[in-house]
Amino acid sequence: MLPNWCLGMPCILLTRPLGLQTICAMLKILVILLYLLPANIQPVAVCDCPQVSDLQTTSQASGSKTIVWNGQSTATSYLVKYIRHSDGYISPEAEISGVSHTFNNLTAGSYTFYVAAVCDAGRSGFIGIEDIIDN
Repeated sequence: MLPNWCLGMPCILLTRPLGLQTICAMLKILVILLYLLPANIQPVAVCDCPQVSDLQTTSQASGSKTIVWNGQSTATSYLVKYIRHSDGYISPEAEISGVSHTFNNLTAGSYTFYVAAVCDAGRSGFIGIEDIIDN
């Protein structure tokens, strides 16, 4: 008799000894699944690259916002993005070389702007600052 917590076939397989045919079928499925995975998956290294500091918003023109931060000596570039709170939209990450960035074509509302440092060994985590856009 199966335990009460068994809810179907997976439990039945675990309560019986697995035969060679079952093991071969499971390995075939695993190989097929691994083959279907994209070959270009690369993990994003978040490692010893220090975060930027002193992130601030500095100016606003109609539909735009400029952010500035203190850079890191080991950073080769920076990633910037924003999240629009009204609908949860996340902008694509942009890679830039300086320590300031102006986001354009923003609609009125609340946003969080993010920056991460990119170093030879990976990237830092993002830090963010919230602000409101008034058009």
